[in-house]
Amino acid sequence: MPASEKNPLPLGIVTLKSRAEFQRVRGGGRAALAGFVLEGKRRVPSDVAVPHQDQNASAGTSALPTGQMRTDPEGPRFGFTITKKLGNAVVRNRIRRRLKTALRELAGTHAASDMDYVVVARSPAFDQDFAALKTDLAEALRRVASGGKGKPGNNAGSRKPSGKGSTALVKPRGAIPVPSGDRGPERPDPKRREPR
Repeated sequence: MPASEKNPLPLGIVTLKSRAEFQRVRGGGRAALAGFVLEGKRRVPSDVAVPHQDQNASAGTSALPTGQMRTDPEGPRFGFTITKKLGNAVVRNRIRRRLKTALRELAGTHAASDMDYVVVARSPAFDQDFAALKTDLAEALRRVASGGKGKPGNNAGSRKPSGKGSTALVKPRGAIPVPSGDRGPERPDPKRREPR
């Protein structure tokens, strides 16, 4: 079978809707690139949301409108996170459209059919060359499918401590060390001139 017919998705991509679906993807494979961070995790049958059946509805119909939620676990599912830090609504929507279009073109051949993915956008995705964006997405999908974390060459999951809980002491720039207790002899201020 040719690669283009491996897993065709003619109607586009299926998106994650609920916060629980996004949170479940955390802790899986991760690939960070210039325009986005891609996280992915294998889906188990209990993770797929099935629409609630209305008791008054006839058998086989759901309470949700047709096409709103896909109930079968076939095909990859994608979630998009584009924060307000990236810009106003016009900028965020353009980033979302570019990422969705690139994924729509790549999902059938590069995305694993039993995985959920979350794309966290970064500002370079706004004006990055579209061919480069697609290349980055293909690389990220490959890395996440192999279970990789972080950047290539790093040990999976190894990170330096930073922020809260860090044991490193940081001195502000230009600070002059002062011995504890006694301040010692007074130091002349280099900016202050003595009168002549």
